Amino acid sequence: MRRVSLQRLANDALGRRNEDVRPASLRPPALGAGDGEVAPAEGVTIDRVTLDVEIDGRREVVTLWVREGALAWSCTSSPAPTGSTRPSRHVEAALRWVAGTPDLGPRIDRPLESLRPPVTEVGGAGAPSAAPDAARALASALEDLTTSIVRAGIAASDSPGVRDAIQRVASIVSPTPLDLARWLARLELAMATEEIVDAARLLDGAARVCEELIDGAGGPRSRAWLGTEPAVHEGRVDGHFVEVARESLDGAPRGAIERRYLVDLHSGEIVREERLRDEAPPSLGPCPRVLAVSLAELEPGPPPRRAHLRHYTVRLEPTPSERARLMALSARSMQVASGRHEEALRAWPGLAESVVMIACRSNATGTPEDAEGHPLPLSEHEAPGATAALLEYAARRNEYWVAARLTGAGADLRLVPCAAGDDQGLYRLV
Repeated sequence: MRRVSLQRLANDALGRRNEDVRPASLRPPALGAGDGEVAPAEGVTIDRVTLDVEIDGRREVVTLWVREGALAWSCTSSPAPTGSTRPSRHVEAALRWVAGTPDLGPRIDRPLESLRPPVTEVGGAGAPSAAPDAARALASALEDLTTSIVRAGIAASDSPGVRDAIQRVASIVSPTPLDLARWLARLELAMATEEIVDAARLLDGAARVCEELIDGAGGPRSRAWLGTEPAVHEGRVDGHFVEVARESLDGAPRGAIERRYLVDLHSGEIVREERLRDEAPPSLGPCPRVLAVSLAELEPGPPPRRAHLRHYTVRLEPTPSERARLMALSARSMQVASGRHEEALRAWPGLAESVVMIACRSNATGTPEDAEGHPLPLSEHEAPGATAALLEYAARRNEYWVAARLTGAGADLRLVPCAAGDDQGLYRLV
């Protein structure tokens, strides 16, 4: 039995990706000179390829792409078991096909040391292991952080004990998972602005997940805090989406996370794409844009759910009917938005950051209010520039919608505006 490094094959294929590296039996028939011979165009670079791979009657879609000079892949099959360092059989077959190599014998079931873990969209550059030791260590670090803050007080964000406890939480899993990094950034903001209720709510969310982390149940909540790849995605979807906004959010470093908010024109659900700022974009195109998606996967996790777009086409401008649909999908009342947010907080304490679309109008003073006449509770501390841009936009419009991220809850509920739109177009506020 011969052993083979698929990573070596992948890198070989990467180095020759501008050549025709397919096996001869899979190449299209060559055209003669009289038929107009086709030659590769100069300067052409192929950075992404999608393959339908069928093994033992099971067909999966494998996508190979170039990210920061390395070959990465994804597959619609369920991920390999936790701790595995090898790709699925369908990915192996796709890599062999791209590399132009034949089948080299039976599959070796033990991990190959030369293989990198598959690149995933969660946490950016490969999902860290969900080992029980890491889960228990994170639970212990979260408990210590809560104790340190209670002892030092909400205003003591610069306390050495609090800073050390924050660093310990951030270093349990490397790299720090995006949801966990975002939770830390929100906690630090709440302490810096002395928003006691926000800080208490975030710490309560951490306390609620500690029991699940210690038990090692591996449920959706603990996977979100640890940044591990879910055992299964919640569903594969297709349809039309409109990306209405992007936000630069604080994570471990300031402004480290880019989130994209996409609206499903059929269901009205808002989903997110997410990446670290120094990573390749999760999908292509500017904002706003319309995406005709033939295959996307949704992750179980805090709302808005994270989407992985596998196959899609992009159009830049929404049509008049699509703009009208966005208005029709917008909530008419802040009460409705608040109720959805409360449900999300109960299901995902500490991590939920609901995003809603509200149908609005401007009152006599130009202040935005919902369709029932209630003023929008705009945030004073986050994104003051976006709030100012919304007020300027609202002063020149009658009816429109606003896409906003919700912070706080109940009487402390606030909106961080991200985008606005009407029958004339979409406008980014951040």
